[in-house]
Amino acid sequence: MKRRGRAILLAVLAVAVFAAGLVWRSRGPDEKRPDAYLREYAVSEDGGSVTLEMDLSSSAGYLRTVDIQEKGTALYLTFYGTMGVNNAHGARDSFQIPLPEGCGALYVWGRGGEYRPLLQKDAAGQWREPA
Repeated sequence: MKRRGRAILLAVLAVAVFAAGLVWRSRGPDEKRPDAYLREYAVSEDGGSVTLEMDLSSSAGYLRTVDIQEKGTALYLTFYGTMGVNNAHGARDSFQIPLPEGCGALYVWGRGGEYRPLLQKDAAGQWREPA
């Protein structure tokens, strides 16, 4: 009887370790995506918003949402992935970003945990990708 009890205990432990590995491996809903990049963009006619077409440089995963923080005359964007490694549920690649009056730059969170320039207004007031 002791052997059977040990075998059951080992089986339960093996399943628990396997399940924990799956949970650890899956991407959570709050995972920032540092590999998001701008594919193309369009500014609305009234200049009140910009539509960003975003993609990932990684072949694994999809974008789900964006967090927008306004600091001074700039917006700081942090993109988040969908739950799971390649789960397309809730995925999107188009994001409409409202542009507050006086906004002159958009930054995106990237590798190294730092924000990098995404779009900036030039001297003529036109939105451009940084050189």
